[in-house]
Amino acid sequence: MSEIESKICKASGIGEIMGKKWSLSILKTLGTNPSLHFSELKKILSGISNKVLSERLQQLEREKIVIKTTITNDESNDILYSLTLPCCLTHYS
Repeated sequence: MSEIESKICKASGIGEIMGKKWSLSILKTLGTNPSLHFSELKKILSGISNKVLSERLQQLEREKIVIKTTITNDESNDILYSLTLPCCLTHYS
């Protein structure tokens, strides 16, 4: 596969994800908040199910649009979601 074909395939995959319900709302929410827990996202995006939110976050993470950060402490793990740096630069420029 050529470099151009590879870029087209990647772009069509991103386009497919963006066309799914809730994807743009998730990105807008993460774009206006530095990082959020799953429960915080769910609260802000009232009406979204746990399953759909989880699926969309996984899809956006696979496309390197969203990053999942795990912070381990003595008692538990905190998992935060945020936009990747290229997305932040695009959003804020």
